[in-house]
Amino acid sequence: MVASFFDAYNAALSEKANRGVLAEFPEDKPTTDAEMAGGIENVSEPKDTSPIHQPHSESERIAKELPTHPGISVTYKKHRSIPKAEQRKKKSESEPTASDGLVIKSLLPGARRMDKKKSKLKPPLVFKVPRYPYIQTSRPAKPPKPPSEIRLKISPDADLIWDAGFQTAFQLLKIDELEGIPEQFTGQAGLGRDLVMGLDFGTSSVKLVLGDRGAGKAYAVPFVAAAGVNAYLLPSRVFETNGVFSLSPGATAHRDLKLRFLAKSFDINLQETLVGFLGLVIRRCRAWLFREHADSFANRTVLWKLVLGRAIDRTMNDEVGQVMGRILAAAWTVAGEAGAICRTACTKALLSLQGQSEFNSEAVEVSVVPELAAQIYGFVMSRQFDLKAKNFYLFVDIGAGSVDVSLFRVKSTDMGTWDFSLFTSVVEPNGVINLHRVRLEWWRQQLVTDIDDVAGKLNEKLQNIHNPTEQTLPIPAHYDGYFRGVKAEFFGDSVSPDEHFYLNRLVSQVRGQGIHKPVNSRIVGRVDVANLPFFLCGGGSRLPLYKDLSNALHRAPDFQWLQAHRRELGVPNDLVAPGLPQADYDRLSVAYGLSFVDVGDVAVAQAMPIIESVGLVDWRSNFHDKDQC
Repeated sequence: MVASFFDAYNAALSEKANRGVLAEFPEDKPTTDAEMAGGIENVSEPKDTSPIHQPHSESERIAKELPTHPGISVTYKKHRSIPKAEQRKKKSESEPTASDGLVIKSLLPGARRMDKKKSKLKPPLVFKVPRYPYIQTSRPAKPPKPPSEIRLKISPDADLIWDAGFQTAFQLLKIDELEGIPEQFTGQAGLGRDLVMGLDFGTSSVKLVLGDRGAGKAYAVPFVAAAGVNAYLLPSRVFETNGVFSLSPGATAHRDLKLRFLAKSFDINLQETLVGFLGLVIRRCRAWLFREHADSFANRTVLWKLVLGRAIDRTMNDEVGQVMGRILAAAWTVAGEAGAICRTACTKALLSLQGQSEFNSEAVEVSVVPELAAQIYGFVMSRQFDLKAKNFYLFVDIGAGSVDVSLFRVKSTDMGTWDFSLFTSVVEPNGVINLHRVRLEWWRQQLVTDIDDVAGKLNEKLQNIHNPTEQTLPIPAHYDGYFRGVKAEFFGDSVSPDEHFYLNRLVSQVRGQGIHKPVNSRIVGRVDVANLPFFLCGGGSRLPLYKDLSNALHRAPDFQWLQAHRRELGVPNDLVAPGLPQADYDRLSVAYGLSFVDVGDVAVAQAMPIIESVGLVDWRSNFHDKDQC
């Protein structure tokens, strides 16, 4: 009975052990019961009575007490915890490899469930600041920027290739200025006829257009024997010899007339010089008119009107405006006096007008009007102008000395005049001549630091082209167009003079002060200037640096809402200017407008008031419930 029990018990244990081991290691070689037991003691072995082999577990005690039988062995499997790393290793070894066939994990049972569990897992925490700074390795430092430096490479044959000496070589039209002393045509006086002399006194040149309103025509007055637009540009300079003024070369040359006047408007000596210069201009204009259009004005009495244009921010009744009107009236006076125009006559004419605020007389009507109103006159009279539109415009006039920026709205009145609502007007000395001087000063500083003898000679030549402002030909397109064999290299944060001038002066004036400032000040709404038409005019608008303003005004960084579209000023049909290219009309646009336009009110717009929010009306407070009745 006991033997059969032990036989069955032993067989069951052996079968269980074999089934578990073989299932885990199906391809391994057969192992003994002792190997499977992992150190299990075989009861059939001789008894060891040493203290080391004393029974330490209940299973060993039971095995000891059981009687031994030949051929019967009882083994016990000790269970031990397997590390997770070893479990993963065994699991990976049990998985089929690439040699067994293609395994697509996404098609395995439970793959979708595992993906779902992974999607619910929280992303690992990312600590931007090290949790344990003392054990973190230091980050590599950024490489330092190279120091700002400008290096010049000067070849031995380097030379100055741009010269401003051309302004002394121009030739005036052969006209006897003395023929312009009379104010009327010769012959019998007849019916009156209005004739407006529109005078655009620029930094580099003077432009003049005669407007015959009765005939509906305007005549551009030529001064120089040249082709194209240069024929209508008289350099703004005058010569003086023994106190007598002349447009031809003389002993003393008075240059930079307009910029000097704007800086020192109350200088009596400078005012006398301007009277002499403008008097000569008026004489040549009348002499040309009497010679070229005598038939048109025969037996007519000319009703003269002399109009001078000024920047719009200076058109109010200020002292400088009064001085300009007085100078213009004095110039008309000395132009009609016999003989040459001298400084003594100019002084006398100014003294006769001292203390007057109005300078109209029986001979001429003198006025000073905004250049802006005159310059846009040709556009508002064309078919492009829509009276029903908002008519917000940005005007950028690139002159020789200054850049005039005006943001305004124009509308027609029932009286036939034009009213302007001025939102902003900024006049800064950022014109072409000032850009030219900034470049020359930059080159002078760079050449001074160079010890090369060639650099010293180049620096001396720069002084000859630094001061004149009455030149008619353009300056170089880029800063490096003045020399041959000279190259500048920039390192670090150093930039060229053109880039510095463009970003820090030009763009700041046009986009910053001209648009951004009035929008932030609530003078004009952003919606009103989002799609803004603008005009880029003046002689300097041909330079690439000034042309780039179109990019600065259209979806520039931080100004994505601004989409300014450039428009061109077309040549009016009633302008008579032989040889004038259409692309150069803007050089005469101010003078043309001055000869025709009637300016109404020029109102400076104020900031829009802040509308305070009103509390919501509680309509329920006036409701009476039926139970309260």
